[in-house]
Amino acid sequence: MKVTERRLDLDGVSLFVRDVGSGPPVVLVNGIGAHTQMWRPMELALTGLRVISFDAPGAGRPDTTLLPRTMGRLADLVARMFDAMDLDRADVIGYSFGGALAQQFALQSPDRVRRLVLAATFPGRGGVPGYLSALLSVATPLRYYSRSLYEGTAGTVAGGRARHDLDHVRRLWQSRSGNAPSVAGYGLTKVL
Repeated sequence: MKVTERRLDLDGVSLFVRDVGSGPPVVLVNGIGAHTQMWRPMELALTGLRVISFDAPGAGRPDTTLLPRTMGRLADLVARMFDAMDLDRADVIGYSFGGALAQQFALQSPDRVRRLVLAATFPGRGGVPGYLSALLSVATPLRYYSRSLYEGTAGTVAGGRARHDLDHVRRLWQSRSGNAPSVAGYGLTKVL
């Protein structure tokens, strides 16, 4: 499987991008604090496709910006990444906060989104969280730094198998702990 990782200097941000495979493009947009390595299971499942993911500002390996970016400016950053990656159009999958960003990108650049898939996300400001405990769990990046805190909150935040399979949660921790978000970047992302 062909894997390319590189940094793109876009709009004052050095964006880390991972490009895997070949075929029709799929762009993966992750949640707050998440990094490209967390998409590895999707990369393996999406054979025959070109799978592109990136670390958003303040998460994984990009620069942390000094000022928060609005959802519109983050969507502009995604459009610039499309340009730099020579993508005219792609399927876009957004998870959690990345789902809200994917919605904004589709609104601003509808001709660039072939299909939009949203997972465990929200419609933006005004959206009502399912559980207060889940909202409180994502209010801090500490679950990226503390294995025990991650294990204690994964079921609430991720749901599904993470609610009852501790071995699964521990495997998820391995990919999650590699490139923790900066505290400043995480906080700036949430105030958008």
